[in-house]
Amino acid sequence: MSSCPQFTVVIPVFNRPRQIERALRSCLVQRHPEFEVVVVDDASTDDTAGAARRSAGNRITLLQHAINRGVCAARNTGVSQARGEWIVFLDSDDELLPGALEIMAHRASEVPASIHRLAFKYLHPSGGCSPWPDAAGEVLDYRGYLRWADSVERSDFNNCIRRSTFGNVRLPEGRVYERIYHLDFAREFRTLMLPDIVARINDDAANRSTRASCLRYIRRQKAGAATALEGVETILERHGEALLQDAPNTYRRLLRQRIECLLLAGQTTEGLRRGWSFLACYPGAANGWATLGAGALGRNPLAMLKFLHSRWRA
Repeated sequence: MSSCPQFTVVIPVFNRPRQIERALRSCLVQRHPEFEVVVVDDASTDDTAGAARRSAGNRITLLQHAINRGVCAARNTGVSQARGEWIVFLDSDDELLPGALEIMAHRASEVPASIHRLAFKYLHPSGGCSPWPDAAGEVLDYRGYLRWADSVERSDFNNCIRRSTFGNVRLPEGRVYERIYHLDFAREFRTLMLPDIVARINDDAANRSTRASCLRYIRRQKAGAATALEGVETILERHGEALLQDAPNTYRRLLRQRIECLLLAGQTTEGLRRGWSFLACYPGAANGWATLGAGALGRNPLAMLKFLHSRWRA
């Protein structure tokens, strides 16, 4: 392997020893010669770091946070130590498919310098792929990305990003969800959507939010509401006007999510005020009425409504 590999696979992990071993195995079987793996242990309290060390070879670097800082901060730490031309993000419970990096290398060799992100497909455990519907071949600029994300059913894709872009756009350092990163990135750089399936999503990690018990889910929703509100407010501040013009469905969802976050954070008066304003603009929004009704009863009923909705979607 050369001093500057073509790819750096960045894997953030927290309390997933079995899953990180599987993710690393999926990397180490790749036949493409020019890659490295950077694992960032986000202050796990179990044997996750030990599992990563046992899997380590000359391609794997293990970094450890002293305190838990969240997935976005862990990715930033990994990128800061990366040497590859392209950054591949892989979640700790997912895995690369055989030949994935060879496919990525082939696609990377074909794209012009004006393309800064390659969006590959995921295979889902329930069947099917994402993104869906298929947008393969499209080059998305800012407005194109907004319109695409506004209409797609499954929007997640495997990111392969030029490392040079992180000098301009980084993931948020706090616990704000990464959606703001994708919007900021789209405003600065172009993304090529590709048809190749390169990774598999797994859902067997016990600490996935979709596997949390009802009581634990409710606690998480209330504890994270202020941070989630910060993320929504930041998106609306930076991208609200563009979203209103090119992604009205997304804009409406964000307005409702802001109400939800306010109510879950205990800011009931402001949440109800914004809720009534929202319904005045969107009187047919059934989820808006449900959010306002549950939130008027208290934080727990609203969090329970979210829990039931998350299980219904799953």
